Amino acid sequence: MIGRPSTRVFIPLSHRLVRALDALAHGIYAVQHSRVVKVALAIVVVLTLVGLALARPIQSEDTTIYTMAVRDVTSASIGRYVRVTGTLLPEAAYQTELTALGVPLRGGRYIPMLGEGAYDPLFVLDQNLPPLPQGGATVTLVGRIVPGTGQQPTYYLEVGDPPNLALMNRLAQLSLFVLALALGALGVAWYARRADYAFGLPFIKPAPAPDAPSLLWFGDLGRPFRAVFLRQAPAVFSATRAEATFSSADSHAEWAVICRRLLSVDETVVATRYGALPALRIEFEDERGLRRRAVLATNSRPARAALAESLRFVGLHGG
Repeated sequence: MIGRPSTRVFIPLSHRLVRALDALAHGIYAVQHSRVVKVALAIVVVLTLVGLALARPIQSEDTTIYTMAVRDVTSASIGRYVRVTGTLLPEAAYQTELTALGVPLRGGRYIPMLGEGAYDPLFVLDQNLPPLPQGGATVTLVGRIVPGTGQQPTYYLEVGDPPNLALMNRLAQLSLFVLALALGALGVAWYARRADYAFGLPFIKPAPAPDAPSLLWFGDLGRPFRAVFLRQAPAVFSATRAEATFSSADSHAEWAVICRRLLSVDETVVATRYGALPALRIEFEDERGLRRRAVLATNSRPARAALAESLRFVGLHGG
């Protein structure tokens, strides 16, 4: 039985690379011109910094919960997490006060806890407490013994579970990874902007592109057009001895950039939607004397050479 001939089209690796670089440049171009994406990226960076702030050496803090009687809790227990059982006396609680700018303010409220064999109560900060039992029933609390200052008790119990250091450190590691990705993406975006969203292909020879426009513009349009950046915009070129003008080849999108003096020109090959095209990277002064740059992609090497010669012919090459 004769099999059906394969219809799969083989795409050379170089063509795939060109397509990938063009798609990458286009994606970066779209992202950098999206306010929503910029805000989202800023939020991601802030969240990763918060995640990094959670990193804590596991050995620096004892998160073991020690089951202790009220009578055994002393100043030596400061910094430990404990589980204590006793009776809370809300009616015997006392309130601390503080003064800020001459205005008296209420501070913390501390409830004494009594336990079997305890001569002195253990004070409990009135925060994060569960519903208290009625009739003097005992309650079991988990928290950290914290040293007091000023009007506070010498030490007291601050109710709360110990932090999950392993989870916090995993979140910090994930945040570091995400931050590294974000910084890497910002670096690639910066390079793409410096390259005018036209990635160079120094090791790839341009292929004939009969479907490509004769000239593609990569660059911003300057102040007269609110510095709008165009990528792969079909353009036309005209020149006199005084200036060169690049303008839109599309009658529905009118724009023009004037080049009064060419400062530098470099031949290159760039990735476009039409494939690898010969191009010129130019720096020039516009009609206001401002330094600008752009990438001019052509559909053939002879067209690139003619464009470069035309720029020099009009006297824009340094003088």
